[in-house]
Amino acid sequence: AHYRVAEGLDITAFQRGGETLGVALTLSANPTRPLFPPDLGAPPPLFTPRPTAGRNNAGWATDANVAAALQRAAEERLGEASIQLVGFSAASNVLSVGVATRGTAAIPNVVGRTARILSGVAPASVEAFNITVFERGVATTTFLVPRDGIQTLENTPGRGAESRTLIATRNEVRRAEEYDWVRPFEGGFSWSATPAVALAIDSTGGFEPELALFAQGRYDFSRSFYASGTLSYQLAGGGSGAAPPATPSVRSDASAYDQRSVRLDRLFAAHIAKPAPALHSRLAFGILERQYAGASAEILWTPDATNWALGGEVTYARKRDYDDAFGVLDLDAVTGHVSLYWNTGFKGLGAQVDVGRYLAGDWGTTLTVSRSFANGWDVATFATLTEDNRDEKVKIGARVEIPFSTLAPIETRRKSTLRLGGNFGDAGARVATPDRLITRVRRANARRVVDAWGTFWK
Repeated sequence: AHYRVAEGLDITAFQRGGETLGVALTLSANPTRPLFPPDLGAPPPLFTPRPTAGRNNAGWATDANVAAALQRAAEERLGEASIQLVGFSAASNVLSVGVATRGTAAIPNVVGRTARILSGVAPASVEAFNITVFERGVATTTFLVPRDGIQTLENTPGRGAESRTLIATRNEVRRAEEYDWVRPFEGGFSWSATPAVALAIDSTGGFEPELALFAQGRYDFSRSFYASGTLSYQLAGGGSGAAPPATPSVRSDASAYDQRSVRLDRLFAAHIAKPAPALHSRLAFGILERQYAGASAEILWTPDATNWALGGEVTYARKRDYDDAFGVLDLDAVTGHVSLYWNTGFKGLGAQVDVGRYLAGDWGTTLTVSRSFANGWDVATFATLTEDNRDEKVKIGARVEIPFSTLAPIETRRKSTLRLGGNFGDAGARVATPDRLITRVRRANARRVVDAWGTFWK
C-alpha cells in the first residue's frame, strides 16, 4: 500500500512472505525543482543618478565627519538589504567597501545591490565603487563598478551581459583592517548541535544504521585565527565496537574505536589567510578527525578571471588511540597532494584531480566529477586508484549536498551532506582535514560569478 502525503514525501506499508511486515517513509527531491520556491527577498533598491552639480567638488574627502556620516548611512542601508558592511574607505573619486552576507544570495547579486545602495549615499565626485566580497572573514574577489556606466545601463535591454563586461574583477590582498573604518571584531564563542544518521556498510554487504548527535563549539580569536572542537554521541544503533588489533592499520580498524561513550571527534586550531592577491593559505593543527591528529598546511592559487584553481596540501598525521581521546599510537604518516580544480562552465559540471601520497604510503590519484546547481545542490562522484589497489577494484564513492533552503522556507547556507563510500579501507585513504580552502572560495570562482551574473540587477 502506497500513499503520497505530499510532493517529496511518500509512505509505503508492505508484507513479505506472510511473516514480515514493514513501513517505509521515503523523502525525495529534485535539485531543479525545489520543494519551496526561493526567497526573493525585498525588492532591489533603485540606482540613484549621479548629480551633475558638484562633480569637481572633492573637498568633502578631507573632512572626517563627512566620511563618518557616509559610513553610517551606507551601513544602515546595506543592513536593510541583509548585507553586512565589513570595512569602509572614502576618497575623492572612489568609495571602497568590504561586504559580507550570511544569506544564500549569489555574489553578483550582493555586488549589484551594494552598488545601487552606494549610489544613494555617495557624493557627486565619486566615480566608482570598489566592492570586495568577504567569505567567512577572508576577502575573495574585488569588483570595480563604474558609477556612470552602471547608471547608463539601468534601463537598457541586455544590461546583464553589458554590465559584466563593464565591471572589472580582480584579486587583492585586502584585509578588513586596511579600511579607514572597520567593523568591530565580533568573535568569541559559538556552538551548534546537529543530529546525523550514518549507515556503516561492511565488506559483506551488511549495514548497521546509527543515529548520533554532534555538538560543535568554536572560539574566534581574530578574523583569521580560531579554535574548534566536535563531540559526538551515539544515540541509537551502530555496532558495539571490535577489539583493538595488535597492530594498528590505516583505516580498516575504524570499528575498534570507542562507540558507546561521548567521542571527541575534533579539537584543533586553524589560521586562514590571503598572503598574496591570488593566494589563500590554511594551517591547522590538533585532533583533525576521528582517527588522526597532527598538522596540515594548505595553499590555494586562484588566478584572476579563470575557471580553475591549483592547490597543494601537506599533512603530518599520527594515529589516535582507540580509547584515550588524547592518546596516540605508534603509527604516523606524511601525506601530500597537488590538486587541480576546474569549472567547465557547462551546466555546472566541474572536475577535481588530486595526485599525491596517501596515508598508507601509497602513491596515486583521485578523480572527482561534480555538478553544481544554481540553488546550491551539489552532486559528485569520485574514484581513487593507487599502487596498493591497482590490481583490485578502484575505490569509488559519491556525495550529495542538499541546501536546507530548498527543503524548507528558510534563508540559510546550511546543507545536509549524504556520502557513500570514499574514506574506508587502507589503500587510497586520506586525512579528513577540516575547513578546506576550496569550500571557502568556491562561490567566488570566476566561472560561477559569470554563471550567476544575471542576479546583479535583482
